[in-house]
Amino acid sequence: MRESRLAALLATLLLAGTVSCASVPPHPAPGVRGAYGPLAHTMSASVDRLMRRYDVVGATVVLVDDQEIAYARGFGYADRERLAPTTTDTVYTVSSLTKLFTATAVMQLVEEGKVDLDAPVSRYLPEFQIKNRFPGSDPITVRMLMTHHSGLPSDWGYGLFCKAPMSFRSIVDYLKDNYLSYPPNYILNYSNIGVDLLGLVIEKASGMEYKDFVEERLFDPLGMTRSWFPTAAGVRPGVSRSYHRGREATEFVPRDLPSTSLYTSGRDLARFAMSMHARGRVGEGRILRAETVESMWVPQNDSVPMDLNRRIGLMWQLGRQKLDYSGRVCFHHGLSLYHRSTLVMLPDHRLTAIVLTNSDTGDKITERVADEMLRLALEVKEGIRPPAPVSRKVVRLSAEEAGRYTGTFATLKGVARITENAGRLELKISGVTLNLIPAEDGYFSAEYRFLGLFPLAISDLDEARTTVKTVGSTRVLVLERDGISAVVGEEIDTRRKISSKWLKRTGHYRLVPAEDDFRLFDDILEIEYRDGILSGKLSSDKFDIGTLNLILEPLGDTEALIRGIGRSGRETLFVKTVDGREALQYSGYLFRKER
Repeated sequence: MRESRLAALLATLLLAGTVSCASVPPHPAPGVRGAYGPLAHTMSASVDRLMRRYDVVGATVVLVDDQEIAYARGFGYADRERLAPTTTDTVYTVSSLTKLFTATAVMQLVEEGKVDLDAPVSRYLPEFQIKNRFPGSDPITVRMLMTHHSGLPSDWGYGLFCKAPMSFRSIVDYLKDNYLSYPPNYILNYSNIGVDLLGLVIEKASGMEYKDFVEERLFDPLGMTRSWFPTAAGVRPGVSRSYHRGREATEFVPRDLPSTSLYTSGRDLARFAMSMHARGRVGEGRILRAETVESMWVPQNDSVPMDLNRRIGLMWQLGRQKLDYSGRVCFHHGLSLYHRSTLVMLPDHRLTAIVLTNSDTGDKITERVADEMLRLALEVKEGIRPPAPVSRKVVRLSAEEAGRYTGTFATLKGVARITENAGRLELKISGVTLNLIPAEDGYFSAEYRFLGLFPLAISDLDEARTTVKTVGSTRVLVLERDGISAVVGEEIDTRRKISSKWLKRTGHYRLVPAEDDFRLFDDILEIEYRDGILSGKLSSDKFDIGTLNLILEPLGDTEALIRGIGRSGRETLFVKTVDGREALQYSGYLFRKER
Protein backbone atom coordinates (compact mmCIF):
# COMPACT_ATOMS: atom_id res chain seq x y z
CA MET A 1 0.00 0.00 0.00
CA ARG A 2 0.92 3.32 -0.27
CA GLU A 3 3.02 3.87 0.54
CA SER A 4 3.61 8.06 1.20
CA ARG A 5 3.48 8.15 5.06
CA LEU A 6 3.21 11.94 5.16
CA ALA A 7 -0.58 12.12 5.43
CA ALA A 8 -0.64 9.20 7.85
CA LEU A 9 1.72 11.09 10.15
CA LEU A 10 -1.07 13.56 10.83
CA ALA A 11 -2.28 10.98 13.32
CA THR A 12 1.11 11.14 15.09
CA LEU A 13 0.88 14.91 15.20
CA LEU A 14 -2.57 14.74 16.76
CA LEU A 15 -1.99 12.11 19.43
CA ALA A 16 -0.70 12.88 22.89
CA GLY A 17 2.58 11.18 23.68
CA THR A 18 6.23 10.98 22.88
CA VAL A 19 8.28 8.54 20.86
CA SER A 20 11.89 8.73 21.89
CA CYS A 21 14.76 7.75 19.65
CA ALA A 22 15.91 4.19 20.14
CA SER A 23 19.53 4.32 21.20
CA VAL A 24 22.00 3.32 18.54
CA PRO A 25 25.67 2.45 18.72
CA PRO A 26 28.15 5.32 18.44
CA HIS A 27 29.21 6.46 14.99
CA PRO A 28 31.98 4.15 13.71
CA ALA A 29 35.44 5.62 13.70
CA PRO A 30 36.76 6.68 10.26
CA GLY A 31 38.37 3.76 8.49
CA VAL A 32 39.75 2.81 5.10
CA ARG A 33 37.75 4.29 2.23
CA GLY A 34 35.54 1.55 0.75
CA ALA A 35 35.95 -0.79 3.74
CA TYR A 36 32.49 -1.65 5.00
CA GLY A 37 33.47 -3.65 8.10
CA PRO A 38 32.71 -0.90 10.64
CA LEU A 39 29.40 -0.17 8.86
CA ALA A 40 28.41 -3.82 9.08
CA HIS A 41 29.15 -3.89 12.82
CA THR A 42 27.24 -0.68 13.50
CA MET A 43 24.22 -1.60 11.38
CA SER A 44 23.95 -5.12 12.78
CA ALA A 45 23.81 -3.77 16.33
CA SER A 46 21.38 -0.99 15.37
CA VAL A 47 18.96 -3.28 13.53
CA ASP A 48 18.97 -5.81 16.37
CA ARG A 49 18.14 -3.07 18.87
CA LEU A 50 15.37 -1.53 16.77
CA MET A 51 13.78 -4.92 16.07
CA ARG A 52 13.61 -5.68 19.79
CA ARG A 53 12.15 -2.25 20.54
CA TYR A 54 9.35 -2.53 17.97
CA ASP A 55 8.77 -6.30 18.12
CA VAL A 56 9.81 -6.91 14.51
CA VAL A 57 10.12 -10.67 14.09
CA GLY A 58 12.25 -10.88 10.95
CA ALA A 59 14.10 -8.57 8.57
CA THR A 60 16.54 -8.60 5.66
CA VAL A 61 18.91 -5.65 5.18
CA VAL A 62 21.03 -5.14 2.05
CA LEU A 63 23.43 -2.40 0.96
CA VAL A 64 24.30 -2.32 -2.75
CA ASP A 65 27.41 -0.45 -3.93
CA ASP A 66 27.27 -0.18 -7.72
CA GLN A 67 27.43 -3.81 -8.94
CA GLU A 68 28.31 -5.41 -5.61
CA ILE A 69 26.48 -6.26 -2.41
CA ALA A 70 28.51 -4.43 0.23
CA TYR A 71 26.51 -5.64 3.22
CA ALA A 72 23.66 -8.11 3.56
CA ARG A 73 22.20 -9.92 6.52
CA GLY A 74 19.03 -11.57 7.69
CA PHE A 75 17.81 -10.78 11.21
CA GLY A 76 15.41 -12.69 13.40
CA TYR A 77 13.02 -15.31 12.08
CA ALA A 78 11.19 -15.98 8.85
CA ASP A 79 9.15 -18.50 10.87
CA ARG A 80 9.45 -17.95 14.60
CA GLU A 81 7.49 -21.06 15.59
CA ARG A 82 9.91 -23.29 13.68
CA LEU A 83 12.95 -21.15 14.52
CA ALA A 84 13.65 -20.71 10.80
CA PRO A 85 15.99 -17.70 10.43
CA THR A 86 15.69 -15.04 7.76
CA THR A 87 18.38 -14.82 5.09
CA THR A 88 19.12 -12.59 2.13
CA ASP A 89 17.07 -15.06 0.05
CA THR A 90 13.98 -14.97 2.31
CA VAL A 91 10.98 -13.90 0.25
CA TYR A 92 8.64 -11.13 1.40
CA THR A 93 5.63 -9.48 -0.17
CA VAL A 94 6.91 -5.98 -0.88
CA SER A 95 3.58 -4.45 -1.92
CA SER A 96 4.14 -1.02 -3.48
CA LEU A 97 7.72 -1.74 -4.54
CA THR A 98 5.85 -3.57 -7.30
CA LYS A 99 5.18 -0.13 -8.78
CA LEU A 100 8.84 0.34 -9.68
CA PHE A 101 8.67 -2.77 -11.87
CA THR A 102 5.38 -1.69 -13.44
CA ALA A 103 6.91 1.70 -14.26
CA THR A 104 10.03 0.07 -15.72
CA ALA A 105 7.84 -2.15 -17.91
CA VAL A 106 5.93 0.91 -19.16
CA MET A 107 9.21 2.62 -20.07
CA GLN A 108 10.31 -0.44 -22.05
CA LEU A 109 7.17 -0.03 -24.14
CA VAL A 110 7.82 3.70 -24.46
CA GLU A 111 11.27 2.91 -25.90
CA GLU A 112 9.63 0.55 -28.40
CA GLY A 113 7.19 3.25 -29.52
CA LYS A 114 4.21 1.25 -28.27
CA VAL A 115 3.28 3.68 -25.46
CA ASP A 116 3.29 7.48 -25.48
CA LEU A 117 3.50 8.92 -21.96
CA ASP A 118 1.52 12.00 -22.96
CA ALA A 119 -1.25 10.15 -24.78
CA PRO A 120 -4.66 9.85 -23.13
CA VAL A 121 -5.15 6.58 -21.30
CA SER A 122 -8.26 6.08 -23.44
CA ARG A 123 -6.01 5.52 -26.48
CA TYR A 124 -4.96 2.20 -24.94
CA LEU A 125 -8.06 1.56 -22.81
CA PRO A 126 -11.12 2.82 -24.73
CA GLU A 127 -13.29 1.02 -22.15
CA PHE A 128 -11.95 3.22 -19.33
CA GLN A 129 -14.56 5.71 -18.07
CA ILE A 130 -15.08 7.66 -14.86
CA LYS A 131 -17.51 10.40 -13.85
CA ASN A 132 -16.09 13.92 -13.75
CA ARG A 133 -17.19 16.93 -11.70
CA PHE A 134 -14.56 19.13 -13.34
CA PRO A 135 -15.81 20.32 -16.74
CA GLY A 136 -13.04 21.35 -19.10
CA SER A 137 -10.37 19.38 -17.23
CA ASP A 138 -7.52 17.75 -19.15
CA PRO A 139 -7.74 14.10 -20.20
CA ILE A 140 -5.87 11.61 -18.02
CA THR A 141 -2.56 10.64 -19.63
CA VAL A 142 -0.20 7.74 -19.04
CA ARG A 143 2.30 10.16 -17.50
CA MET A 144 -0.31 11.25 -14.96
CA LEU A 145 -0.76 7.62 -13.91
CA MET A 146 3.02 7.30 -13.59
CA THR A 147 3.19 10.34 -11.27
CA HIS A 148 -0.06 9.90 -9.27
CA HIS A 149 -1.54 13.06 -10.81
CA SER A 150 -4.53 11.49 -12.57
CA GLY A 151 -7.07 12.66 -9.98
CA LEU A 152 -8.34 9.08 -9.62
CA PRO A 153 -9.49 7.79 -6.21
CA SER A 154 -6.70 6.27 -4.13
CA ASP A 155 -8.00 2.78 -3.47
CA TRP A 156 -10.86 0.32 -3.92
CA GLY A 157 -11.12 -1.19 -0.46
CA TYR A 158 -13.58 -4.00 -1.13
CA GLY A 159 -11.78 -7.09 -2.44
CA LEU A 160 -8.37 -5.52 -1.90
CA PHE A 161 -7.09 -8.81 -0.46
CA CYS A 162 -8.55 -12.29 -0.69
CA LYS A 163 -7.60 -15.97 -0.74
CA ALA A 164 -8.59 -16.03 -4.42
CA PRO A 165 -9.01 -12.39 -5.47
CA MET A 166 -10.82 -11.11 -8.50
CA SER A 167 -8.69 -9.82 -11.37
CA PHE A 168 -7.22 -6.33 -11.19
CA ARG A 169 -8.87 -5.84 -14.60
CA SER A 170 -12.20 -5.46 -12.78
CA ILE A 171 -11.06 -1.98 -11.79
CA VAL A 172 -12.42 -0.66 -15.10
CA ASP A 173 -15.98 -1.68 -14.28
CA TYR A 174 -15.67 -0.31 -10.75
CA LEU A 175 -14.56 3.12 -11.97
CA LYS A 176 -17.53 3.58 -14.32
CA ASP A 177 -19.79 4.36 -11.37
CA ASN A 178 -17.25 6.53 -9.51
CA TYR A 179 -15.96 10.07 -9.72
CA LEU A 180 -12.57 11.67 -10.13
CA SER A 181 -11.41 12.98 -6.77
CA TYR A 182 -9.45 15.88 -8.26
CA PRO A 183 -8.92 17.46 -11.66
CA PRO A 184 -5.94 15.86 -13.40
CA ASN A 185 -2.63 17.52 -12.46
CA TYR A 186 -4.17 19.21 -9.39
CA ILE A 187 -2.25 17.33 -6.70
CA LEU A 188 -0.05 14.28 -6.15
CA ASN A 189 -2.72 11.87 -4.92
CA TYR A 190 -1.24 8.39 -4.45
CA SER A 191 -3.47 5.94 -6.32
CA ASN A 192 -3.18 2.17 -6.49
CA ILE A 193 -6.12 2.31 -8.88
CA GLY A 194 -4.07 4.38 -11.32
CA VAL A 195 -1.22 1.86 -11.28
CA ASP A 196 -3.71 -0.94 -11.98
CA LEU A 197 -4.64 0.97 -15.13
CA LEU A 198 -0.94 1.08 -16.05
CA GLY A 199 -0.96 -2.71 -15.84
CA LEU A 200 -3.81 -2.75 -18.35
CA VAL A 201 -1.91 -0.33 -20.61
CA ILE A 202 1.02 -2.75 -20.56
CA GLU A 203 -1.29 -5.61 -21.55
CA LYS A 204 -2.95 -3.71 -24.39
CA ALA A 205 0.30 -2.28 -25.79
CA SER A 206 2.32 -5.50 -25.54
CA GLY A 207 -0.31 -8.14 -26.27
CA MET A 208 0.88 -10.05 -23.18
CA GLU A 209 -0.58 -10.50 -19.72
CA TYR A 210 0.98 -8.11 -17.20
CA LYS A 211 2.44 -10.94 -15.12
CA ASP A 212 4.04 -12.65 -18.12
CA PHE A 213 5.48 -9.40 -19.47
CA VAL A 214 7.22 -8.47 -16.22
CA GLU A 215 8.55 -11.98 -15.66
CA GLU A 216 9.90 -12.28 -19.22
CA ARG A 217 11.19 -8.73 -19.68
CA LEU A 218 12.47 -8.00 -16.16
CA PHE A 219 12.75 -10.98 -13.82
CA ASP A 220 14.43 -13.28 -16.35
CA PRO A 221 17.14 -10.91 -17.64
CA LEU A 222 17.84 -9.65 -14.12
CA GLY A 223 18.18 -13.17 -12.75
CA MET A 224 15.45 -12.55 -10.18
CA THR A 225 14.77 -16.23 -9.58
CA ARG A 226 13.06 -15.70 -6.24
CA SER A 227 10.51 -13.16 -7.47
CA TRP A 228 6.94 -13.84 -8.58
CA PHE A 229 3.34 -12.73 -8.59
CA PRO A 230 1.10 -14.86 -6.37
CA THR A 231 -2.00 -16.79 -7.34
CA ALA A 232 -2.67 -18.19 -3.85
CA ALA A 233 -1.21 -17.49 -0.43
CA GLY A 234 1.78 -19.53 0.71
CA VAL A 235 2.06 -21.76 -2.36
CA ARG A 236 5.85 -21.40 -2.77
CA PRO A 237 8.66 -22.24 -0.36
CA GLY A 238 10.92 -19.63 1.16
CA VAL A 239 8.21 -17.04 1.89
CA SER A 240 8.41 -15.49 5.32
CA ARG A 241 5.51 -15.81 7.70
CA SER A 242 3.60 -12.64 8.60
CA TYR A 243 3.24 -11.10 12.06
CA HIS A 244 0.61 -8.73 13.41
CA ARG A 245 1.77 -7.06 16.64
CA GLY A 246 4.14 -9.95 17.21
CA ARG A 247 1.64 -12.74 16.51
CA GLU A 248 1.48 -14.83 13.37
CA ALA A 249 -1.16 -13.65 10.88
CA THR A 250 -2.48 -14.57 7.45
CA GLU A 251 -1.17 -12.56 4.48
CA PHE A 252 -3.94 -12.70 1.87
CA VAL A 253 -3.32 -12.34 -1.86
CA PRO A 254 -3.65 -8.78 -3.22
CA ARG A 255 -6.05 -8.09 -6.07
CA ASP A 256 -4.08 -5.15 -7.45
CA LEU A 257 -1.36 -7.08 -9.26
CA PRO A 258 0.48 -4.14 -10.92
CA SER A 259 0.57 -2.00 -7.76
CA THR A 260 0.87 -4.21 -4.68
CA SER A 261 1.54 -7.88 -5.39
CA LEU A 262 5.26 -8.62 -5.85
CA TYR A 263 6.92 -11.35 -3.81
CA THR A 264 10.71 -11.03 -3.82
CA SER A 265 13.90 -11.25 -1.76
CA GLY A 266 16.58 -8.80 -0.69
CA ARG A 267 19.09 -10.39 -3.04
CA ASP A 268 16.72 -10.18 -6.02
CA LEU A 269 15.96 -6.51 -5.30
CA ALA A 270 19.70 -5.94 -5.17
CA ARG A 271 19.91 -7.17 -8.77
CA PHE A 272 17.25 -4.64 -9.78
CA ALA A 273 19.18 -1.89 -7.98
CA MET A 274 22.39 -2.88 -9.79
CA SER A 275 20.63 -2.51 -13.13
CA MET A 276 19.52 1.01 -12.13
CA HIS A 277 23.06 1.87 -11.00
CA ALA A 278 24.28 0.71 -14.42
CA ARG A 279 21.57 2.86 -16.05
CA GLY A 280 19.66 -0.11 -17.46
CA ARG A 281 22.59 -2.33 -18.35
CA VAL A 282 22.49 -5.99 -17.30
CA GLY A 283 25.64 -7.89 -18.25
CA GLU A 284 26.00 -7.52 -22.02
CA GLY A 285 22.36 -6.53 -22.45
CA ARG A 286 19.94 -3.89 -21.27
CA ILE A 287 16.49 -3.63 -19.76
CA LEU A 288 16.36 0.13 -20.51
CA ARG A 289 18.50 2.73 -22.24
CA ALA A 290 20.58 4.96 -19.96
CA GLU A 291 18.67 8.12 -20.90
CA THR A 292 15.39 6.38 -20.12
CA VAL A 293 16.53 5.44 -16.62
CA GLU A 294 17.72 8.99 -16.00
CA SER A 295 14.36 10.36 -17.18
CA MET A 296 12.58 8.38 -14.46
CA TRP A 297 14.45 10.38 -11.80
CA VAL A 298 13.57 13.82 -13.23
CA PRO A 299 10.90 15.69 -11.18
CA GLN A 300 7.63 15.69 -13.10
CA ASN A 301 5.55 18.04 -10.92
CA ASP A 302 7.49 21.29 -10.55
CA SER A 303 4.49 23.19 -11.97
CA VAL A 304 1.85 21.74 -9.59
CA PRO A 305 1.39 24.31 -6.76
CA MET A 306 -0.63 22.00 -4.48
CA ASP A 307 2.34 19.60 -4.29
CA LEU A 308 4.34 22.25 -2.38
CA ASN A 309 7.94 20.92 -2.23
CA ARG A 310 7.05 17.25 -2.65
CA ARG A 311 8.60 15.82 -5.81
CA ILE A 312 8.05 12.67 -7.84
CA GLY A 313 9.69 11.27 -10.95
CA LEU A 314 8.17 8.56 -13.13
CA MET A 315 6.91 6.49 -10.17
CA TRP A 316 10.10 7.09 -8.15
CA GLN A 317 9.56 9.37 -5.15
CA LEU A 318 12.29 11.96 -4.84
CA GLY A 319 14.11 13.72 -2.02
CA ARG A 320 14.77 12.98 1.67
CA GLN A 321 16.10 15.71 3.93
CA LYS A 322 18.40 13.33 5.81
CA LEU A 323 20.14 12.35 2.57
CA ASP A 324 19.70 15.32 0.24
CA TYR A 325 23.18 16.60 1.11
CA SER A 326 24.51 13.77 -1.07
CA GLY A 327 22.63 14.74 -4.24
CA ARG A 328 19.63 12.95 -5.75
CA VAL A 329 17.57 10.60 -3.58
CA CYS A 330 15.08 8.21 -5.21
CA PHE A 331 12.97 5.80 -3.21
CA HIS A 332 9.77 3.84 -2.69
CA HIS A 333 8.15 2.16 0.27
CA GLY A 334 5.88 -0.87 0.49
CA LEU A 335 3.17 -1.81 3.02
CA SER A 336 1.39 -5.11 2.57
CA LEU A 337 -1.04 -6.33 5.20
CA TYR A 338 1.84 -7.22 7.52
CA HIS A 339 5.15 -6.97 5.63
CA ARG A 340 6.92 -3.61 5.41
CA SER A 341 9.70 -2.65 2.99
CA THR A 342 11.73 0.19 1.56
CA LEU A 343 14.24 0.74 -1.23
CA VAL A 344 16.25 3.99 -1.16
CA MET A 345 18.72 4.80 -3.95
CA LEU A 346 21.42 7.47 -4.27
CA PRO A 347 21.93 7.36 -8.05
CA ASP A 348 24.79 9.89 -8.06
CA HIS A 349 26.82 7.55 -5.84
CA ARG A 350 25.38 4.23 -7.05
CA LEU A 351 24.33 3.22 -3.56
CA THR A 352 21.05 1.53 -2.59
CA ALA A 353 19.64 0.45 0.76
CA ILE A 354 16.99 -2.29 0.90
CA VAL A 355 15.13 -3.14 4.10
CA LEU A 356 12.42 -5.84 4.19
CA THR A 357 10.45 -6.92 7.29
CA ASN A 358 7.73 -9.47 8.02
CA SER A 359 5.91 -7.52 10.74
CA ASP A 360 3.33 -4.73 10.66
CA THR A 361 5.51 -2.81 13.10
CA GLY A 362 8.31 -2.93 10.52
CA ASP A 363 7.57 0.56 9.22
CA LYS A 364 8.96 1.82 12.53
CA ILE A 365 12.42 0.72 11.40
CA THR A 366 12.60 0.43 7.59
CA GLU A 367 13.25 4.08 6.78
CA ARG A 368 15.47 4.62 9.81
CA VAL A 369 17.67 1.68 8.94
CA ALA A 370 17.89 2.64 5.25
CA ASP A 371 18.77 6.27 6.02
CA GLU A 372 21.39 5.38 8.62
CA MET A 373 23.00 2.77 6.39
CA LEU A 374 23.25 5.17 3.45
CA ARG A 375 24.69 7.95 5.62
CA LEU A 376 27.40 5.58 6.79
CA ALA A 377 27.96 4.22 3.26
CA LEU A 378 28.44 7.74 1.89
CA GLU A 379 31.19 8.32 4.40
CA VAL A 380 32.85 4.98 3.67
CA LYS A 381 32.66 5.26 -0.11
CA GLU A 382 33.05 8.99 -0.74
CA GLY A 383 34.18 10.52 2.55
CA ILE A 384 30.97 12.55 2.67
CA ARG A 385 29.58 13.21 6.13
CA PRO A 386 26.16 14.67 6.89
CA PRO A 387 26.02 18.39 7.69
CA ALA A 388 25.35 19.62 11.18
CA PRO A 389 21.64 19.73 12.04
CA VAL A 390 19.94 23.03 11.33
CA SER A 391 18.59 24.65 14.46
CA ARG A 392 15.22 26.36 14.22
CA LYS A 393 14.70 29.59 16.08
CA VAL A 394 11.47 29.80 18.04
CA VAL A 395 9.72 33.14 17.54
CA ARG A 396 6.85 35.05 19.08
CA LEU A 397 3.85 36.04 17.01
CA SER A 398 1.65 39.05 17.47
CA ALA A 399 -2.08 38.44 17.73
CA GLU A 400 -2.44 39.71 14.15
CA GLU A 401 0.29 37.40 12.85
CA ALA A 402 -1.09 34.40 14.71
CA GLY A 403 -4.59 35.14 13.41
CA ARG A 404 -3.43 34.41 9.86
CA TYR A 405 -3.12 30.72 10.79
CA THR A 406 -6.55 30.24 12.40
CA GLY A 407 -9.29 28.28 10.70
CA THR A 408 -11.36 25.10 10.57
CA PHE A 409 -9.97 22.35 8.38
CA ALA A 410 -11.32 19.02 7.17
CA THR A 411 -8.89 16.10 7.46
CA LEU A 412 -9.44 12.35 7.35
CA LYS A 413 -9.03 12.40 11.13
CA GLY A 414 -11.91 14.82 11.47
CA VAL A 415 -12.14 18.56 11.95
CA ALA A 416 -8.94 20.35 12.92
CA ARG A 417 -9.49 23.78 14.48
CA ILE A 418 -6.67 26.27 14.94
CA THR A 419 -7.54 29.09 17.33
CA GLU A 420 -5.61 32.10 18.63
CA ASN A 421 -5.46 33.62 22.10
CA ALA A 422 -3.12 36.53 22.79
CA GLY A 423 -0.72 35.48 20.05
CA ARG A 424 -0.70 31.81 21.06
CA LEU A 425 -2.10 29.15 18.75
CA GLU A 426 -3.85 25.89 19.62
CA LEU A 427 -4.76 22.98 17.37
CA LYS A 428 -7.76 20.92 18.45
CA ILE A 429 -8.69 17.60 16.88
CA SER A 430 -10.16 14.30 18.08
CA GLY A 431 -10.56 15.64 21.60
CA VAL A 432 -6.89 16.58 21.92
CA THR A 433 -5.55 20.13 22.24
CA LEU A 434 -2.01 20.89 21.11
CA ASN A 435 -0.04 24.07 21.59
CA LEU A 436 1.63 25.21 18.37
CA ILE A 437 5.17 26.53 18.81
CA PRO A 438 6.16 28.86 15.92
CA ALA A 439 9.54 28.77 14.20
CA GLU A 440 11.00 31.53 12.07
CA ASP A 441 10.22 29.65 8.83
CA GLY A 442 6.45 29.76 9.44
CA TYR A 443 6.07 26.14 10.57
CA PHE A 444 4.93 25.00 14.01
CA SER A 445 6.00 22.14 16.21
CA ALA A 446 3.33 20.64 18.44
CA GLU A 447 3.33 20.47 22.22
CA TYR A 448 0.82 18.68 24.42
CA ARG A 449 0.41 19.58 28.08
CA PHE A 450 -0.31 16.40 30.00
CA LEU A 451 -3.05 17.16 32.55
CA GLY A 452 -2.64 20.74 31.40
CA LEU A 453 0.70 20.97 33.19
CA PHE A 454 3.58 19.00 31.69
CA PRO A 455 4.72 19.77 28.12
CA LEU A 456 5.32 16.77 25.86
CA ALA A 457 6.65 17.13 22.31
CA ILE A 458 4.67 15.29 19.64
CA SER A 459 7.22 13.61 17.43
CA ASP A 460 8.43 10.54 15.66
CA LEU A 461 12.17 10.05 15.15
CA ASP A 462 11.70 12.52 12.30
CA GLU A 463 10.10 15.69 13.59
CA ALA A 464 6.65 16.41 12.21
CA ARG A 465 5.58 20.06 11.94
CA THR A 466 2.51 21.81 10.63
CA THR A 467 1.41 25.13 9.15
CA VAL A 468 -1.37 26.75 7.13
CA LYS A 469 -0.83 27.90 3.56
CA THR A 470 -2.96 29.37 0.80
CA VAL A 471 -2.57 27.57 -2.53
CA GLY A 472 -4.48 29.28 -5.30
CA SER A 473 -7.81 30.11 -3.66
CA THR A 474 -7.69 27.27 -1.11
CA ARG A 475 -6.42 27.48 2.47
CA VAL A 476 -4.85 24.18 3.41
CA LEU A 477 -3.42 22.47 6.47
CA VAL A 478 0.12 21.27 5.79
CA LEU A 479 2.23 18.60 7.48
CA GLU A 480 6.02 18.58 7.11
CA ARG A 481 8.16 15.56 7.80
CA ASP A 482 11.79 15.00 6.87
CA GLY A 483 11.79 18.36 5.11
CA ILE A 484 8.94 17.42 2.76
CA SER A 485 5.58 19.20 3.04
CA ALA A 486 2.23 17.69 2.07
CA VAL A 487 -1.34 18.97 2.20
CA VAL A 488 -3.42 17.00 4.73
CA GLY A 489 -6.54 19.16 5.06
CA GLU A 490 -8.59 21.96 3.56
CA GLU A 491 -10.49 24.84 5.15
CA ILE A 492 -14.26 24.35 5.33
CA ASP A 493 -17.27 26.51 6.04
CA THR A 494 -19.15 25.11 9.04
CA ARG A 495 -22.21 27.27 8.31
CA ARG A 496 -23.26 25.16 5.35
CA LYS A 497 -26.84 23.87 5.73
CA ILE A 498 -27.53 20.14 5.70
CA SER A 499 -30.79 18.91 4.17
CA SER A 500 -33.41 17.12 6.28
CA LYS A 501 -32.92 14.01 4.14
CA TRP A 502 -29.26 13.77 5.12
CA LEU A 503 -29.97 14.67 8.75
CA LYS A 504 -32.34 11.68 8.90
CA ARG A 505 -29.43 9.49 7.80
CA THR A 506 -27.53 10.07 11.03
CA GLY A 507 -27.21 6.94 13.11
CA HIS A 508 -25.60 3.53 13.36
CA TYR A 509 -24.83 1.49 10.21
CA ARG A 510 -23.55 -2.05 9.90
CA LEU A 511 -21.57 -3.60 7.06
CA VAL A 512 -23.74 -5.59 4.68
CA PRO A 513 -22.48 -9.20 4.84
CA ALA A 514 -20.45 -10.24 1.83
CA GLU A 515 -18.40 -13.25 0.85
CA ASP A 516 -14.95 -11.86 1.53
CA ASP A 517 -11.87 -13.10 3.36
CA PHE A 518 -10.60 -9.66 4.28
CA ARG A 519 -12.24 -6.46 5.46
CA LEU A 520 -10.36 -3.22 5.35
CA PHE A 521 -12.80 -1.57 7.78
CA ASP A 522 -14.66 -2.62 10.88
CA ASP A 523 -18.35 -3.50 10.62
CA ILE A 524 -19.68 -0.24 12.03
CA LEU A 525 -20.17 3.14 10.33
CA GLU A 526 -21.52 6.02 12.42
CA ILE A 527 -23.09 9.03 10.73
CA GLU A 528 -23.45 12.02 13.04
CA TYR A 529 -24.25 15.73 12.89
CA ARG A 530 -22.55 17.99 15.41
CA ASP A 531 -21.64 21.68 15.50
CA GLY A 532 -22.87 22.20 11.95
CA ILE A 533 -20.82 19.34 10.51
CA LEU A 534 -22.00 16.02 9.07
CA SER A 535 -19.45 13.25 9.43
CA GLY A 536 -18.97 9.51 9.11
CA LYS A 537 -16.85 7.59 11.61
CA LEU A 538 -15.18 4.40 10.42
CA SER A 539 -12.38 2.37 12.02
CA SER A 540 -9.76 -0.10 10.86
CA ASP A 541 -6.96 -2.06 12.50
CA LYS A 542 -5.21 -2.41 9.12
CA PHE A 543 -2.25 -0.33 7.91
CA ASP A 544 -2.35 1.88 11.04
CA ILE A 545 -5.49 3.54 9.67
CA GLY A 546 -7.13 3.74 13.08
CA THR A 547 -10.32 5.80 13.21
CA LEU A 548 -11.35 7.87 10.20
CA ASN A 549 -13.70 10.77 10.81
CA LEU A 550 -14.88 11.65 7.32
CA ILE A 551 -16.27 15.18 6.94
CA LEU A 552 -19.23 14.95 4.55
CA GLU A 553 -20.55 17.61 2.19
CA PRO A 554 -23.81 16.41 0.59
CA LEU A 555 -24.07 16.95 -3.17
CA GLY A 556 -27.77 16.35 -3.73
CA ASP A 557 -29.73 13.54 -2.10
CA THR A 558 -27.62 10.52 -3.07
CA GLU A 559 -23.98 11.61 -2.95
CA ALA A 560 -21.74 13.24 -0.38
CA LEU A 561 -18.22 14.51 -0.96
CA ILE A 562 -15.60 13.53 1.61
CA ARG A 563 -13.84 16.81 2.37
CA GLY A 564 -10.10 17.03 2.80
CA ILE A 565 -7.15 17.11 0.41
CA GLY A 566 -4.63 14.33 0.14
CA ARG A 567 -4.86 10.58 -0.13
CA SER A 568 -8.52 9.44 -0.03
CA GLY A 569 -9.72 13.04 0.21
CA ARG A 570 -12.59 14.29 -1.96
CA GLU A 571 -13.83 10.81 -2.67
CA THR A 572 -17.58 10.09 -2.73
CA LEU A 573 -19.96 8.43 -0.28
CA PHE A 574 -22.94 7.07 -2.24
CA VAL A 575 -26.52 6.34 -1.22
CA LYS A 576 -27.63 3.05 -2.80
CA THR A 577 -30.81 0.99 -2.75
CA VAL A 578 -30.14 -2.69 -1.99
CA ASP A 579 -33.03 -5.17 -1.75
CA GLY A 580 -35.45 -2.26 -1.46
CA ARG A 581 -33.57 -0.68 1.46
CA GLU A 582 -31.26 2.30 1.55
CA ALA A 583 -27.55 1.69 2.14
CA LEU A 584 -24.39 3.81 2.15
CA GLN A 585 -21.44 2.81 -0.02
CA TYR A 586 -17.82 3.77 0.57
CA SER A 587 -14.78 2.30 -1.22
CA GLY A 588 -16.99 -0.53 -2.51
CA TYR A 589 -18.33 -1.48 0.95
CA LEU A 590 -22.07 -1.28 1.71
CA PHE A 591 -23.43 -0.27 5.13
CA ARG A 592 -27.11 -0.52 6.12
CA LYS A 593 -28.72 1.52 8.88
CA GLU A 594 -29.64 -0.30 12.11
CA ARG A 595 -30.86 2.63 14.20
